[in-house]
Amino acid sequence: MNENTKEVMEQWGFHGFFGKIIFYFKFLSNWLKFFLAMKIPIPYFRTQLQRQRGVRIGFDVYLGHDVIIDLLYPKMIIIEDFVDIGDRTLIYAHSRGSPPLKKIYPRKIERVRIGKGTWIGNNVMILPGVSIGKYCVIGGSSVVTKDIANFSLAVGSPAKIVRKIDKNSILKLNRKKE
Repeated sequence: MNENTKEVMEQWGFHGFFGKIIFYFKFLSNWLKFFLAMKIPIPYFRTQLQRQRGVRIGFDVYLGHDVIIDLLYPKMIIIEDFVDIGDRTLIYAHSRGSPPLKKIYPRKIERVRIGKGTWIGNNVMILPGVSIGKYCVIGGSSVVTKDIANFSLAVGSPAKIVRKIDKNSILKLNRKKE
């Protein structure tokens, strides 16, 4: 067993021979749901499978095809109500350096939050520790490395806020729907 597996087993609270067996069983179950959620053509089932993995997902959330949500730490991801996440988006709650660089770049595990009403474009990468505010738009192929304030349009690599979205028009549109 490699060092990374030992480290994750400890973080998940598994020790010894039987802990190893339970860990591999849970990991395999999680991986199966992870894979099915990426490939299944029905959006409702993608969302449900991610919830079963432990991702906290609000009401009326759309997950596009091939969305990758952290395999090891799905419970560290929070997606609020009315969020739309485009195809091939990557959301990570952890990162780690290679074994030779581990002392300089240790494993980092941090919560990721995507706020209510946010639209994430296709091919976006969201890194650990990022909080995206409410009613934001993240442009396609952006890499979100830092927090994004509410009512913002952010694009680029790294993603930068290019303009604010008019809060009153968004709130007015939402009132008309109700």
